[in-house]
Parts: sequence; structure tokens; C-alpha cells
Amino acid sequence: MCRNPKDVMCSFYDFHRMVKIVNYKCTLSQFFYRFFNHKLGYGSYFDHVLDWWNHKEEENLCIVKYEDMKKNFAGFIRNLGKFLERELTVEDVTNLENYWISQTQYNKKEDRVGQWKSYFTVLMDEKFDEFLPEKLKRSTLQFDYQ
Repeated sequence: MCRNPKDVMCSFYDFHRMVKIVNYKCTLSQFFYRFFNHKLGYGSYFDHVLDWWNHKEEENLCIVKYEDMKKNFAGFIRNLGKFLERELTVEDVTNLENYWISQTQYNKKEDRVGQWKSYFTVLMDEKFDEFLPEKLKRSTLQFDYQ
């Protein structure tokens, strides 16, 4: 699963601030710099996603975009079922969708697509849009930010 990098960065920032053993005290602006310059643990988000994206045509790999899943969960479930060679009934899909909707841990405010807008300054958004093409060069991967 991949997610638009603006929301990823904000989620990752919140994660760093929340986990006590990380003890992260930097500002969002400092984190922004570190995110784009691969100065965070776990390496580059862009390298990670693009490494997988380059294998998207392989039949044993299913790449899902978080934003597509949030837009059409039933369609996501049907596609996942096909990938797993599992026949799902309309009732199966409806039950999974209802379960998903009922689970608050999957439907928090910060998990919304476009949550980055409540974090970013105008300058951060402009810089992100300036840096992003270089990070995604030679790739067909596109993200939905709304």
C-alpha cells in the first residue's frame, strides 16, 4: 500500500512525536527537511515506494493506493479478492465494508486523505511541490492529494 507523501509525512511526524522511545522534539519544519533529505529512520519513503512501484506489473504483487481504498472501499475489497483468487459475494463485501466503517482505529480524523492541509504552511506546500518531481522522476506513479 502506498499513500500520498504529504499525508505520509504528517502521519510519520505524529508517529515520531507519539512514540516515547523516539522522543522526537523537532518542529514540523525540521521534520519536513529531514523527510526530504532521508534523515529519518527507515530510509527514504520515496525510494521504498518506487522500488515496489517498479514491480507493479508482476502478477504476484498487488499495489494499492490508500486514497483509492478510502474512496471506494468496496471496490478495493473486490480487487483484493480477485488478486487473492477468492470469490467474494456481495454480502461478504458489505460485511467487510460495514466492519471497516465501525472500527474507529481505521477512521480517525488524521487518517483522512488531505489531512496534510491542516499541517502544511503555504511555503511547505510550495516546497513539497517543487521537490516532488525530482523524487518521482522516471516513474509513472501519481498521487491523489484530496
